[in-house]
Amino acid sequence: GNWSCGHTPTLGDDVWISAGTTTNLNATSSIIVQSVSVSGTLNVVSGFFEATSSATIILQGTVTSTSGIMRFNTVTSTGNIGTGTGTIYASSTIQNNGTFDVGGGAVTSTGSFTNASTTRSGSGNLTFQADFTNTGTFTAAGGLVRVMGAIDQSIGGVLYNRFFSSKTGGTATFAASTTILTTLTADG
Repeated sequence: GNWSCGHTPTLGDDVWISAGTTTNLNATSSIIVQSVSVSGTLNVVSGFFEATSSATIILQGTVTSTSGIMRFNTVTSTGNIGTGTGTIYASSTIQNNGTFDVGGGAVTSTGSFTNASTTRSGSGNLTFQADFTNTGTFTAAGGLVRVMGAIDQSIGGVLYNRFFSSKTGGTATFAASTTILTTLTADG
């Protein structure tokens, strides 16, 4: 009832969540839209939310997957992105110029992931299937960082807590000096 289009957004719709507003998805159904721009707050408490074109999280905007599933093509953020125990997939690129917090959930980026601000690997899993570039601050909490896939990858040289490599082809190369605090696992 709160959508300006008068119905739950569908594949052809572009969604804007304005500053000062909060949109909670509490459904077992799926919402698939063309694109989403968030200046306010989008929280996928349960269910599935997908933007097939792009997601732009603008300064002051917050996108959280509490326990739901979010899928994006391209993500550009100057706001806050995070997971509770939910899941976030990005099939193209993630450009983080804000705060990216992998809580207890899982984040998978099949395209390049660039951290130009702050990324925190909480207790969940952060998976890179392409390059990870870090020019900001990367904090390794208890989480697991994984590199996977069949292509060559450049992986940001940062401090990792737990690191897992499961390459089916190609080579993952650290771009700079790297420290792994507790566990390094290489499979494949």
